Amino acid sequence: MSQGVKVAVTGAGGYIASALVKELLVRGYQVNGTVRDPSDNKYSHLSKLVPEAEQSLKLFSADLLQEGSFKDAFEGVKIVFHTASPFQRQVEDPQRDLVDPAVKGTMNVLKQAKESGVDRVVLTASVATIIRPSTIDHLFTHEDWNTEATIESAPYPFSKTEAEKAAWKFAKENDLKLTTIHPGLVFGPVNSSRTDATSVKTVKSLLDGTHQDGAPDMVVAISDIRDIVLAHIVASEKEIAINKRYMVTSRKQYSMIDIADVLRKKYPNAKLPVDGVQTHKKQKFDSSLAEKELGVTLTPFESSVLDFAESLIDFGIVKLDQ
Repeated sequence: MSQGVKVAVTGAGGYIASALVKELLVRGYQVNGTVRDPSDNKYSHLSKLVPEAEQSLKLFSADLLQEGSFKDAFEGVKIVFHTASPFQRQVEDPQRDLVDPAVKGTMNVLKQAKESGVDRVVLTASVATIIRPSTIDHLFTHEDWNTEATIESAPYPFSKTEAEKAAWKFAKENDLKLTTIHPGLVFGPVNSSRTDATSVKTVKSLLDGTHQDGAPDMVVAISDIRDIVLAHIVASEKEIAINKRYMVTSRKQYSMIDIADVLRKKYPNAKLPVDGVQTHKKQKFDSSLAEKELGVTLTPFESSVLDFAESLIDFGIVKLDQ
């Protein structure tokens, strides 16, 4: 089915997207990737993902906020994977930096997909559109929605929730086949030396001594990059996945100390935090729908953490004292 089929991946240079592009190429897809500027050296790793990348991957310039800028990239495309959306914990202007790119960008992508005759759209959503922070002792599933986030209190979850709501509304009104994938904080092997991904910054800061005096007071759901990539591709191929939301994340949240403790076993000389104030209660998640319908077997938390750290060291992102 995949041999020669043309697909598009938005934000192709990103952490999730580049891993997705690599696997699509391995499976024989022809991939159109969108980036801001194809000539920018920070995207050079894409042409080296696999030996056939230069023949099977084409990069196009596109801007989430510019209507019609995805037209060339979507020409002749059967499936669109929309991964492009900013993920930053601190921004100067939440509306400009998070909400507009997420909501307007998603609308521009979906409108162009419909206009270009695209068969399927798989949208990279987030567990942030599902979790309600104040809800404790609840098993979150794909049926839950974040009804608490506001642009003032939680701009990133708000941006992702508003974008997903807009996507489902558009898909329903325009008979567009849509699937959404909901990861937590994504761990697992990287494909480049880029350090702008939030998860890369998180683990790098633990290993390089930034938090050796005390871990940040936060808990996160963890998703393995390999599980997320598989979920995207299988969801695009299976009829059962049309009009479904799939959560693909760890069964519980982990604190920064939990992550540091795993790292400490392999890297005992790293300047890892040994303690820190922990006030957040951990929430639980049910990814069984993705396991059942998409065949995703969740990668163990420890494997995700250690494989992630090893790749950061291999790419020179983290340098540890011997």
